[in-house]
Amino acid sequence: TPQTVARLSYNRLFTQPPLAQGTILGQSIRPQRSNLYEGSIEQQFGSNQTLKASYYQKTFRDQLDTGLLLEGTQIGVYTTVSLE
Repeated sequence: TPQTVARLSYNRLFTQPPLAQGTILGQSIRPQRSNLYEGSIEQQFGSNQTLKASYYQKTFRDQLDTGLLLEGTQIGVYTTVSLE
């Protein structure tokens, strides 16, 4: 109907790893990949009333976690861990 709007979207995101070594020196870090699915439906009732329902789901693969190599120090040496 003219007063109903449905939206669907998909987005595949690629996050390049930072310029940090892995937990094991020399180990390469895999890039983080994620999939985002979104959907919504909107219904307009009258001139000023709208009902909207939406849903999203985001899944990660090889999630990256970057932090200080030595916690509690001011040394700017970072390490990255790739979480399965």
